[in-house]
Amino acid sequence: MRADRRLQETLPAILGIALEKNARQSNLWLRLVEDLAETGVDDAARLAVRALASQDHNTRTLAENYLVRLARERPQTVLREFGVALLSPANGWLFSLYDFSSLLSVLPVDAIRKWLETAGVAGARCLARHLEPPQLDAEGHPVVAELTAFILERFGSDEQVFRDFCMGASSGRVYSGDIVEEFEREAELARRFLDHPLTPVRECAARAVQSASRQADFWRQRDAEMVQP
Repeated sequence: MRADRRLQETLPAILGIALEKNARQSNLWLRLVEDLAETGVDDAARLAVRALASQDHNTRTLAENYLVRLARERPQTVLREFGVALLSPANGWLFSLYDFSSLLSVLPVDAIRKWLETAGVAGARCLARHLEPPQLDAEGHPVVAELTAFILERFGSDEQVFRDFCMGASSGRVYSGDIVEEFEREAELARRFLDHPLTPVRECAARAVQSASRQADFWRQRDAEMVQP
């Protein structure tokens, strides 16, 4: 029993060192984090959040998937540790390098609102890149997610919040098939938000229309040049 307690006390430090050393046994590392959660869920959440900034893709993916699961049971714990990491002066910037929208989407909006009351615009800047972008619902109506709308309404006048939101909304897209048609479809989607009540949504949509239309023209011209004798 004494040995078990000693292991429980030292395991967080051991796992932290292993993470810093970029150990490649990410599956084993995460299993140990999950075991740790049975007696120290705060430590487990803190370690998993740290792993979100890992240079190893598999470690980041496993950690995010675990936090998504944990957030459904312990949302306040995950939000607290995620928020501390995002606002860290030393390492907070690392979280802007990757997309954590799936984690953000499972955290309660009311809890994030409350967190932002303390974190303020600094917190909004950390979240802006990970917000759910405007999209069409199943019936084809343009919709903006509740958290996205709240942050843009409250903090959208901040230049960094607006810029990072626009960057996040357009990142991660994969194009295939008729590239001209893909960009034209993208421009058409953005046009659906040109009359949205929120100014940041309208302005971001206008930028998206301009960018997608320019890309469509470029690839249309390129295709035409390719078929010339």
